[in-house]
Amino acid sequence: GSLGGVGEYRLGGDVLADSKGEGAGGDVTVEMPGDVELKGVVSAKSMGLGSGGSVNFEVGGELVIKNRGGISTEARGRGDAGVLDIKAENIYMENQGYISADSAGFNSGKGGSVKIKADQLEMKASSKISADTKGLSDGGDIVLDIEDIFLNGSGQYDQLDWTTIINYPSISATTHYYYPGENDSAKIGGRGGNVGINATNMKLAGGGS
Repeated sequence: GSLGGVGEYRLGGDVLADSKGEGAGGDVTVEMPGDVELKGVVSAKSMGLGSGGSVNFEVGGELVIKNRGGISTEARGRGDAGVLDIKAENIYMENQGYISADSAGFNSGKGGSVKIKADQLEMKASSKISADTKGLSDGGDIVLDIEDIFLNGSGQYDQLDWTTIINYPSISATTHYYYPGENDSAKIGGRGGNVGINATNMKLAGGGS
């Protein structure tokens, strides 16, 4: 399906085209000439045998992803993750906002592909862009074509204000190994993916990685 319009938009609900059976996930296209604030989820995940679909998200202005909002084509079933293609003038992420094409289960399919093109990307604490593998399959690929990148991590305090929870912003295509035995050398897991960054300026602060 597709969404389009003019002006400023706040997307707080979910747009889902997930695959839960043998068929592939659907494709989602979002085209907005103005600014978009995303607090919901736009998803074309694989949750069964079929592969994930594709999400094409194009914003003429600023794309803000926050408050656990995200864009995902993860592999959570046996099928492979899908493709994310995101274009915006500026992208700002915070408070657990995410862009993900992970292989998210032990027996899930391969991680997917994330392509992002923008003038500026700023990520604050607990936001992430990932194509990780958390099981036996390989991770995916991330390609960033962005002029200026700033990953700014900071501590966050809980409601009792007596301990600090550190949540760093991250860009990753890593492997999360399993250790089935007592020997750490017996780890199992797929291969990590690839991260390609084409940027003029990149700054990491406060634990951003």
